[in-house]
Amino acid sequence: MEKRKLNRRDFLRLSAGAATGAALAACAPAAPQIIEVEKEVPVKEVVVETVVVEKEVAVEKEVKVPAPAERVKLLFWTYSVPGGEDLNEQRVESLHEEHPEIEVESQMTGWSEYHLKLETGMAAGVMPDVFKLDWNIVPRFAYRGIPLLLSPFMDRDNIDLSRYSKGAIDSGRWDPKGVVTGTGPLWGWAYMTDISLIYYNKDMFRAEGLSYPSPDWTWDDFLEAAIRLTKDTTGDGKIDQWGTWVLPGMQIDRPWCIWGPGGRLISEDHKKATFNSPEAIEGVRWMVEMVTKHKVSPVPGPTEVDPFQSGRVAIHPAGIWMIKAYHDVKEFEWDITMIPKHPKTGIQAGPIDSATWAISSVSKHQDAAWEFVKDLCSAKGMEILSRVRFKVVPMAEVNEKCFFTFPEVPPGGKSLAKALEVARPNPCWVGRQEVWGRSVGPEIEKALRGEKTVEEACEAANVELQKSLDEAWKLSEI
Repeated sequence: MEKRKLNRRDFLRLSAGAATGAALAACAPAAPQIIEVEKEVPVKEVVVETVVVEKEVAVEKEVKVPAPAERVKLLFWTYSVPGGEDLNEQRVESLHEEHPEIEVESQMTGWSEYHLKLETGMAAGVMPDVFKLDWNIVPRFAYRGIPLLLSPFMDRDNIDLSRYSKGAIDSGRWDPKGVVTGTGPLWGWAYMTDISLIYYNKDMFRAEGLSYPSPDWTWDDFLEAAIRLTKDTTGDGKIDQWGTWVLPGMQIDRPWCIWGPGGRLISEDHKKATFNSPEAIEGVRWMVEMVTKHKVSPVPGPTEVDPFQSGRVAIHPAGIWMIKAYHDVKEFEWDITMIPKHPKTGIQAGPIDSATWAISSVSKHQDAAWEFVKDLCSAKGMEILSRVRFKVVPMAEVNEKCFFTFPEVPPGGKSLAKALEVARPNPCWVGRQEVWGRSVGPEIEKALRGEKTVEEACEAANVELQKSLDEAWKLSEI
């Protein structure tokens, strides 16, 4: 038998082929290479074995690196408020976590000048990209095409509005063919809310042996307590402790007393003023007679001192914003609860007035502006607002985490959660604010002074409301 020795060269050739085959087993296939290997085996003759292995091939591939996002600068308008600069800085920092390419220039203006600035800016063609739009001017500005319609952006990005208070979100809706806020597409995204509450002096209730107001309170309970708590404590023949301080004109403008009996300011189809309906008249009478008949509330008029804050009023309906103002009161203990419900209908809905964020229809950076608005109205953005500005927001999860935990909020603050659930948007149309100040408010004052009956005042106010509503409908047809 002939034997053939495997020399060093043959061994290296064989090792290289085996190693190459193992290393390239997972690579992309290349053209096969044929290698002849001689082995030392006991054979009668020399055999040449053919082994097929794969060869690693280097391939050049072009990889496109995305260009840096183009930097965009947005102009942002809002009110001047205490802590506003710090608030806006935190808002921009929050935006930069996801969009460092978007710069924001903030400009703040006093409340009394802000709406005029928007009007003149629109006329001059100088508008911010993002701006604050209050619920009561949504129709006037949307009709003129100032804000950009947000609904298409909402639909594109699948925004889940179920996480927000429905009443607050609806405050930013306006249907050009329906003229009134509360329905239709969205023009402003609500980020801050205000609702009506009952503030009460706990010391006065304890002294009289009365139970504190609660979310189950009715109109009858309210009036009965107000009567018992109205007193002449000094015996000089003059009332110096009032059961309530209602300001009828303001409460009717925030129409929980009209909704309670089942009334409305206007009909469901938004075409007929209904301020003269039996239900609306019942609500107006109940409020006015607090002053004229039961004499449990002082006659409205200029006052240098808030009578509730000074300890002269037991029950005061007012908005959320007064919680901060009353926090410094140390002379007596106070708390809050929901507005009372109607004893027959059980309706307890108060108005929800919302501030919204809007995008200018002439903005050159609408997509970037939308990203900013999304961040402002996210849970993170609302938490920043609530912590810096002590605000209630239209997102329950944020209120539970922030507002309800603040030391300024009294124990009854938990009732706000339910109040927000049942609150309704205050209906508004183009011209509504003007007719209220020009006609409705003055008619209510005439009833307070005894110059007209409640029915006469409501009838006269309804005539003017109808004229205003008719004008709004004419505008919708243009």
